[in-house]
Amino acid sequence: PDLVRRRDDPWAAMDGVAQSIAPLLRLAEADAERGLGDLPYPPNYPKMPGEPKRVQPSRNADLTRKNTRA
Repeated sequence: PDLVRRRDDPWAAMDGVAQSIAPLLRLAEADAERGLGDLPYPPNYPKMPGEPKRVQPSRNADLTRKNTRA
């Protein structure tokens, strides 16, 4: 608590400068082009379009079948 009290707030000026979200959108587009998509949402959210499976790779039946055929 004393260490935090002695230091200035590093986020105090965060909202003082407006930034563009264009670089973030470019990164999202590049990820989508590479097929990365979004991370899985928590289980209490409905399944979203393009979301990867919500299963551990070791329990992924499709992946397991593909590996046993090879």
